[in-house]
Amino acid sequence: MSISKMNTKLTLGLALGFAAAAAPAHAQSIGAGGGMAGPIFSLSLPEYPRATFKMAVASGSNADYSPSTFVSFSEAVAQGNIAMRRQSKTVVEAAAETRRARAAAAVANIVVKDNDAASPAN
Repeated sequence: MSISKMNTKLTLGLALGFAAAAAPAHAQSIGAGGGMAGPIFSLSLPEYPRATFKMAVASGSNADYSPSTFVSFSEAVAQGNIAMRRQSKTVVEAAAETRRARAAAAVANIVVKDNDAASPAN
């Protein structure tokens, strides 16, 4: 067999392979049309109008803005230093505290009733 016949057969085979692969993909894009397996009936979602959002407009300038809480820079630095010095619990300490709290809650209060004291003497 010559090389030109092999190239022709290879090209023809690849073209048929691509066409076979493209046919189902094209049938899916048709929607309710007929594909290779016959008619396809698809249900589509109803169309709703686009959502509209209410908007509020604020006017004024930066001079009109006054924050609800304000501290000076030096006060803010002092508060930050205090917060950094404050010791927080480590994960191990928090876990131990939780374990102790659960153990204390799990201890059942057992009351032993003495039946001999309640019965009349013979």
